[in-house]
Amino acid sequence: MIFRSPGLEMDEDHTVKLSMGMVPENLKKQLAIAVRSVQWSYAIFWSLSASEQGTLEWADGYYNGDIKTRKRVPAMELKADELGLERSDQLRELYKSLLEDEIDQQSNRPSAALSPDDLSDAEWYYLVCMSFVFKLGEGLPGRAVANEQTIWLCNAPYADSKVFSRSLLAKTVVCFPHFSGVIELGVTELVYKLSIGAACGLSWPPDSLIVQVLDDSTNEVLRELVELECQKWIRKGVNVKYETRNNRNGYKAGALKEGLEKQYVSDCEFVAIFDADFQPEEDFLWRAIPFLLENPELGLVQARWKFVNADECLLTRLQEMSLDYHFSVEQELLASEIVGTAGVWRIQAIHDAGGWKDRTTVEDMDLAVRASLKGWKFVFVGDLAVKNELPSTFKAYRYQQHRWSCGPANLFRKMTKEIMFCERVSIFKRIHLIYAFFFVRKIIAHWLTFFFYCIVIPTSILVPEIKLTKPIAIYIPATITILNAVCTPRSLHLLVFWILFENVLSLHRSKATIIGLLEANRVNEWVVTEKLGNTTRNRASRKIRSCISERIHVLELVMGMFMLYCAMYDLQFGKDHFFIYLLLQSAAFFVMGFGYVGTFVSS
Repeated sequence: MIFRSPGLEMDEDHTVKLSMGMVPENLKKQLAIAVRSVQWSYAIFWSLSASEQGTLEWADGYYNGDIKTRKRVPAMELKADELGLERSDQLRELYKSLLEDEIDQQSNRPSAALSPDDLSDAEWYYLVCMSFVFKLGEGLPGRAVANEQTIWLCNAPYADSKVFSRSLLAKTVVCFPHFSGVIELGVTELVYKLSIGAACGLSWPPDSLIVQVLDDSTNEVLRELVELECQKWIRKGVNVKYETRNNRNGYKAGALKEGLEKQYVSDCEFVAIFDADFQPEEDFLWRAIPFLLENPELGLVQARWKFVNADECLLTRLQEMSLDYHFSVEQELLASEIVGTAGVWRIQAIHDAGGWKDRTTVEDMDLAVRASLKGWKFVFVGDLAVKNELPSTFKAYRYQQHRWSCGPANLFRKMTKEIMFCERVSIFKRIHLIYAFFFVRKIIAHWLTFFFYCIVIPTSILVPEIKLTKPIAIYIPATITILNAVCTPRSLHLLVFWILFENVLSLHRSKATIIGLLEANRVNEWVVTEKLGNTTRNRASRKIRSCISERIHVLELVMGMFMLYCAMYDLQFGKDHFFIYLLLQSAAFFVMGFGYVGTFVSS
């Protein structure tokens, strides 16, 4: 979104000038409305400095985040918006007192004033922001003004310090020009708070609901924060059980297995599973449990995923297209597997199938296949959606796809014999599981995509004996691709990008399936998929050279060179114009090989 804003003027040399426009008197209330309507953590208005030309400084703000200590002069309860306005004023007064070195002069401060010990981490972040100034073109606010455009920044802790130097706590930030300055909105909420809050907010009789938080984190600071969040909900009357382990054996499967073995779970009949970035709606259980109550043969109710950050960048838009096809076609028609989270299991079905097993990295698929062999049925509820996030960095997405491709292939190797000799289900279902579910969908689909688009077509140019007719090379693949992409109508204009993206990923997925089938190195590799706010690492400690090395993906670059060579050869000697596709595909390999996809988003 690019627009010209009031208070912005352009010189003849196209440099930006800020004029001293009138700032609305009710700006703070306007900021409060904007922040609270979409649950941002804070809003800041950076205005043109009156003392230093060409510089933006703090003008006003509204705080909407966590409050550690509440202090006020009048002893009365305030509404949420009034509390935010009061807190914003208190933080501003504290900043002024610190700036004037009056913190020790308690007699000069009102009894309701704050001290540094009264602040939460988010309040400290808001306070520190007051000390920042930006020259035009520098930092996120300065760049938003200089470029006359709105700028979104996601995964702020990983941003270059030249882009965003305040990434101590903020996760997502947006800046847009407004009057004689810039309005900045930011989110500091950590993912675990959103998920725990959503789980504790589920509507269900309190005496029949237990919220179990399984924390496998090795970060002691994060563990303490999660435990504090659980204690907060316990004080509100929610039955929350916070469980940790002294090891990470079995990863997610190990944690789920130990969670079900707790004594207080013995009286429970159903278990709903949500990953750390999932936020179920309040009525989730009321809409899911009736299916299990009406049909005693039903072992699982699977909900759909709703992606809250699908518009974050091109990478997330393309992921949305792939997953929409999975839910709209594969799950809607087959309902043959749980997708790891956002599902409600009948605990009896879990025990009957042998419980959670950690022999592969797809414990959800493992359990679903074993349960189906025991005769349990599953249902997919397409209109029951649970909000969650898509990985917005290419590195995180590659790790996720490795696990999702390697795990099923490894499970196929381990379960083929068990499926073949299972007499409890029909021969038709056994053939379906082995051939259609595993062999075609989980293995051949990846190999066929890579082999045809990335090997056969380029090789047909170098080897004249290989002839590809237009129906084989163009019409049939195009028809299949369009049918896959039609599940996301709003992204049909990204169809070409999606095809190129899927072809590049087919290389990585094919390699992962081979690793799974052969049980080679990395077969049980488990890397937590990084989502918004999923990491607490300090960006400043990372070395520049390690960042560069992490961006380079050699296999993709080698394939890009191969595609480029074939394109140039076809351009010079060919007659079928395959070079058009090959040039586009080589560009996609290079873009993803150098890691230039995801991470930074501009509207």
